[in-house]
Amino acid sequence: MGKRVFSSEFKAKAVELVLVQGQSVARTCQVLEIGETALRRWIEQRRIRDSAPPPTSAEREALLQKVRELEAQLGEVRQERDILKKSTSYFLRELERSGK
Repeated sequence: MGKRVFSSEFKAKAVELVLVQGQSVARTCQVLEIGETALRRWIEQRRIRDSAPPPTSAEREALLQKVRELEAQLGEVRQERDILKKSTSYFLRELERSGK
């Protein structure tokens, strides 16, 4: 059997059942049909996230700048991909035409 993938929303709701509503880890796992190790890991990740200080404005600005750079890079890569697709199609048509 392959590894199951859970959405962020599912994980958050599972963690909420334990931390907010007070349901036991074992019962939550039984009801949601998930492993205890996974749920305990999600709970720990939530606790770490909640205890981390919010980023400073300088850190936020650095992250936003990085996102802008990555978006620009992504745009370039998409353009290159589109050019390669078009050129491949063109050359295949030319090969088919010359092969006849």
